[in-house]
Amino acid sequence: EWQATAIGDSSDEIRAYLESEYTTGMDLDSGIALALDALAEGDEDLDATGVEVATVDVESGQFRSLTPEEVADHLDETSLGGGEA
Repeated sequence: EWQATAIGDSSDEIRAYLESEYTTGMDLDSGIALALDALAEGDEDLDATGVEVATVDVESGQFRSLTPEEVADHLDETSLGGGEA
């Protein structure tokens, strides 16, 4: 069963990147970094206001959208683009 997905522009390429780079057992932060890396493949100057990130908790099934500030923090940690929210 597949563990991640993408929608929108370049979604086929992003899904392919996720499928090739995802490893079972990644922690949440590593998964978010992978998703941002995948997006950066098509847009090297990511901006926290131009990307949305959401997670689903494995145990509870709870959906949660990250705030632009949280996305900016992840972008800053990965040095992928403009983290300003």
